Amino acid sequence: MNSLGKCIYDWLNAENKTIAQLAEIAGYRSKTSIFRLLHGKSNYSSCLQFYDAVRPSLDEKWQKRFQYALLSEKVGETRHLLMDALDQCLFHVSAGPLSSSEHPDNPGVPSSAGEVFIIGCPWADTFCKLDQWIGVSDQIQVIHYVKRQDIDQSPDLLAGLISQITRMQYDAVMLEEVDDNQELQMTWNLALWIHEKQAWILLAGSQHTNWHPLPGGSSEAKSFLSGISHFRQTPLYRCSDLGNGMDYISFTEQNYRMERNRKALIIKPCPGMQMLPACIVERAFKDFLEENLESISAARETLIYTFEKRVSNFYHSSKHEFLILSRESMLQFARTGLLADHFFAFRPFTKEERIKIIRALRDLSKKETVSILFTENETWPVSVEAYDGYGVLFYPSDTNYNTALSDYRELFLPGQDCFNLMFQYAEEYCFRDDNVNNEHNADAFFNVLLNMVVSV
Repeated sequence: MNSLGKCIYDWLNAENKTIAQLAEIAGYRSKTSIFRLLHGKSNYSSCLQFYDAVRPSLDEKWQKRFQYALLSEKVGETRHLLMDALDQCLFHVSAGPLSSSEHPDNPGVPSSAGEVFIIGCPWADTFCKLDQWIGVSDQIQVIHYVKRQDIDQSPDLLAGLISQITRMQYDAVMLEEVDDNQELQMTWNLALWIHEKQAWILLAGSQHTNWHPLPGGSSEAKSFLSGISHFRQTPLYRCSDLGNGMDYISFTEQNYRMERNRKALIIKPCPGMQMLPACIVERAFKDFLEENLESISAARETLIYTFEKRVSNFYHSSKHEFLILSRESMLQFARTGLLADHFFAFRPFTKEERIKIIRALRDLSKKETVSILFTENETWPVSVEAYDGYGVLFYPSDTNYNTALSDYRELFLPGQDCFNLMFQYAEEYCFRDDNVNNEHNADAFFNVLLNMVVSV
């Protein structure tokens, strides 16, 4: 529980203070205002005024805890937990699947092969169970059906979807326009395991999560799933197979449609391809192809044309663009000419090219419609691009965009609500007053990068 009332109560106990003493510290004439705060009866403005009044009496640890509680009062507890989940996934944990060795309470599995259908997000440890099931065999495929409301209301589901980006045995599908369980004409929050003619069911809410055989076998299981077919389905993962020219043309066109003249938030260790001067990227691309026989050579000119559209959109967009990059990753780029997610068909950028790239970004940062933040994080496992009116894209930060050479897949959460959540997260967790570098400091760091290139 993250409420301000709980925080006040804990502070009173820790400091052995009475409500009357706290009212005096806050400058209140009576204890009534404190009681309102304790019981969640005050608006956010009143909560903020209270905090400003008592802050001088709080040590640094308690100030941070009160600020954390204030955010829950401002955005709501569920929203706050969703933003916490994003912060953990982006900056504090690895993006890989959960380790089953950390969860020895394995409920057992009915088969070493088959399809597992998860309907909803039945258990708090759904993704721990999923990891155990998939860990049994590579002959098991999991298909997870969720409603948009599930993602909006479940921090565990949001974190789980992000953690499974490169887990190819797992797929998730969003059911659109589902208002309530009655419309589905089926039981929600369960799991089905189907292998050949046999089937088992795992229901939520029981103390022991044991699989129970279905007397009707796979036919009965499929009847459970029939209600889903009536709804529009949106696969949440995409681009798991990138290799030939047509793949990359489609990939680049899809990105252009997503980015075109939209307000954007981009959180990744190094600048993306669309942020690099087109002439430099084209030269690196052509030089690579001259020395390597690649399946994308035939699509070279189309790729270059589509890429140029992306770069032009990025540098000439009238919409605000917010960029969060890593200081250490940018320094590494200045030293080596390699991006954190360096495209496999680019050679490393030369010193001259690095200087031009850094100068282009420095000039871009001076635009009123561009905000750039350099974080102290060395890198982070998942990059994010969020576009107003479109949705949010998650993908591995460390990749070369060739699925034959490295793990790559994208998680796309569509819709304005997902963008709003991501943007609100950035405002509250990243672009805070104590994090943001002013223009002078950003300009100074660009000079550090330029000096780094020259000294290598």
